Amino acid sequence: MKRLAVLFFALWGCFLSLMLLQKPLFMLIEPGYDRLLSQIPAVMWHGLGMDLSVSAYLMVPVLLWTLARIWVRKGWMRRILQGWLWTAGAVMGICTVADAALYPYWGFRLDATPVRYLLSSPKAAMASLPWWGNLLAVAACICVGFAFGWILNWVARRVMRPEKAAASLKARILTTLVALVAGG
Repeated sequence: MKRLAVLFFALWGCFLSLMLLQKPLFMLIEPGYDRLLSQIPAVMWHGLGMDLSVSAYLMVPVLLWTLARIWVRKGWMRRILQGWLWTAGAVMGICTVADAALYPYWGFRLDATPVRYLLSSPKAAMASLPWWGNLLAVAACICVGFAFGWILNWVARRVMRPEKAAASLKARILTTLVALVAGG
């Protein structure tokens, strides 16, 4: 049961680290921000609250998986977690690349407004980029999404170990309560 707690907090730390990493990467990629590289710590500190929130939202499925894993010890459970981590990594990668690719054309970072625009009319949104920009953006989304998914799954594989025999009912109930409190 301790391994589940370690896994939960390791994945949360990994999500948070990847989100913090996005800020200096954006600043390195975007022209005009390169002169502000000395302000990376301040930028990361300013965005920490949002990064904590988003990483917590991304951990909700992991919390639900952790609660289920306390009670169900089947091999397919691991594949469910891996699927979520690949999906979350892909979404994070797409957001990272879309933010960097569209910023020079739109003049502001991605938030809920452009995301709604992207979802309602992706063709019109991508018209902001030249054809080669679209091709490059798709390739970058695939690469960055794969990298994020691979990192998340690598952390999960390093932390997860074969489970011992099932714990007693009392231990499972206690662990469930602790996981709910820690997850909140």
